[in-house]
Amino acid sequence: MESAKEQVHGEFRVLRKITEADSPFLTPLLRAFSDEDNVYFVMRQYPGNLDQFLRSKLVKTIQPSQTRIWMAELVLAIEQLHELKIIHRDLKPDNILISPSGHLCVGDFGLAVDLNLEPHESLEDVFLSCGGGTFQYSAPETQGDFNYKADHYAVGLIMLEMCLATGLPWYGDCDPYRDSFPSPRTFVEHLPDLDARELLHKLLDESPTERPSWDEVREMAFFQNIDWGMIERRQYNSDPCIHPARMGNPARTLKGIYERLGPAIDHIKKHVRDKALRGIGPGALDIDYHCPQHMYHDPEHGLSCRLLGKGKCFYRVDALSGSDKFHG
Repeated sequence: MESAKEQVHGEFRVLRKITEADSPFLTPLLRAFSDEDNVYFVMRQYPGNLDQFLRSKLVKTIQPSQTRIWMAELVLAIEQLHELKIIHRDLKPDNILISPSGHLCVGDFGLAVDLNLEPHESLEDVFLSCGGGTFQYSAPETQGDFNYKADHYAVGLIMLEMCLATGLPWYGDCDPYRDSFPSPRTFVEHLPDLDARELLHKLLDESPTERPSWDEVREMAFFQNIDWGMIERRQYNSDPCIHPARMGNPARTLKGIYERLGPAIDHIKKHVRDKALRGIGPGALDIDYHCPQHMYHDPEHGLSCRLLGKGKCFYRVDALSGSDKFHG
């Protein structure tokens, strides 16, 4: 099992690699530094994630065109990740962030694996046996040896959830740890969009070798009207402020954590420092990283609607009422 130090340093290496690849659909690391107790990763602000959207009333209003745009952005994100020889291993709606301008960006690389392959080496030949990820969004083969095609399966499950748009996870209200877990392919047949059904059947094939490559996915009928250049430049309009999360005050959140921990915080600090002295804790890491200068400002990312609205949501969302009103 990896030590905390190895886990944190592994995530840092992945974040640095994807940042320097400058993908618009993978969360960049703007700054990283450490002190004797902690390692700090400074990221862009993403006021919501896809899971929050899919659990809100807004999911009932999603148009097929928006689903196609988001799916195209997700395909590009994972395609670019695989080109970097990285397997995510934990793709799920919670880890798909939504920018203030309404575009998707994949985050949370805590379980990602950088295979450190040479450019001429293929992902096809590398298999992992370390599992990981979230059971409900994991490919069947992750119970044993698996390769990068497990990420394709997870993308299929996320797409299925978007297409069903029930406000529930793709598996409905069953308990995946107690009930007999359904096959996602049984839900695909209920979709009215034949092109979506075709793509989902291929992504959710139980045989990894039968799942299509990203080049093949791009050519499928589901994406026939998509201009991939416009997707990459984020030129398709997405509805602003579609995320339903009420964004809290980060300082207040941290204060609340400290208050709940109470006297335990001193014990935790001592434990972290003891591990650092033995060279196995996060405090043993010496990290100081700045992203390339041009990445500090991304005009396509958008501004927080609270910044635009001087503390309140700039966009009025009349479809929601009462506690369902949200701020970005």
